[in-house]
Amino acid sequence: MDIFISIMIIVFICWILVGNTKEKKSNYQRGADLSSQPESHFSLVSRSNYQTQKLMSPPEFVIFRTLQKALGKDFYIFPQVALGEVLTSVYGHSAINAKRVDLLIVNKHGYAVAAVEFNGKGSNGHYQGNAAERDAVKYIALTNAGVKYIAVSTTDEEVLRSELEMAGFILQPLRSYKRA
Repeated sequence: MDIFISIMIIVFICWILVGNTKEKKSNYQRGADLSSQPESHFSLVSRSNYQTQKLMSPPEFVIFRTLQKALGKDFYIFPQVALGEVLTSVYGHSAINAKRVDLLIVNKHGYAVAAVEFNGKGSNGHYQGNAAERDAVKYIALTNAGVKYIAVSTTDEEVLRSELEMAGFILQPLRSYKRA
């Protein structure tokens, strides 16, 4: 019995001295030097400089303003919303948690009623990589939850208004501005 306890103590001491042989997963941090040791978020943020940046691309901002005018005070428009904050699912949450919609239309009770995705051309990154799959995931999740999915490829106000009307929205009348 004494030999067994002695062996267990030696094994335990060796385990402590050698440590765990498994490599820990590294925490990838955007823009961080990957050759350095992982560090806490507090340490990283303490030594980094930050600047503000535009929340929306210029075409997305035009669509945002058009939606504000067309929908009036009955709805709120939020840009760049993560679907994980809007939708919930017992099994499928991880599939949509980090996906974002360009613009989310929310009713006066705080519920999402429509998502607007701008599929413009250019350097906005929409058609890079697996864009069709990302859009399909968003479409399926949103429509499954009863949220309308509106894909637009223009900033033209009349076309946008037509898309909103086809989705069932009652719009504010167009205001004609007369110059004196």
